[in-house]
Order: sequence, then C-alpha cells, then structure tokens
Amino acid sequence: MLPSRIVLGTPVGVNQDGSIKRLDYKLNGLMAYLLTFIAYYIICYHYHTIPSTFLADNFTLLLVAS
Repeated sequence: MLPSRIVLGTPVGVNQDGSIKRLDYKLNGLMAYLLTFIAYYIICYHYHTIPSTFLADNFTLLLVAS
C-alpha cells in the first residue's frame, strides 16, 4: 500500500466538510537565510565538520549557482 500524501502543519480544527483545518508554517526569505547561517555556524564551529573559511572561499561560486 502506498503512503498517502503528507500534509505539514498543526491541526487546529475541523472544516465544515469534515476535513482537518491546519495551521501551515511558511518560511519567508529572512527566516530561511537565518536558519541557513545558524546551521552553517553549528556545522563549522561546533562540530568542525567543514572548515570555517568554506563560505568565504566559495562565496562567489554559491552566488553564481543560486
């Protein structure tokens, strides 16, 4: 049996047709950048997985790719 579609969000009530009303979370651009830099900080400085100069060394490449 295939899994059904996954719906993200917190159930907050029931609609008139019986479906579940959900509060969906959407990231705006600022929050997305903030979460990206927090993850980068944790990976670089806390776990030392990638060098701390990775972003500076590859900044131009990252801008061109995105």
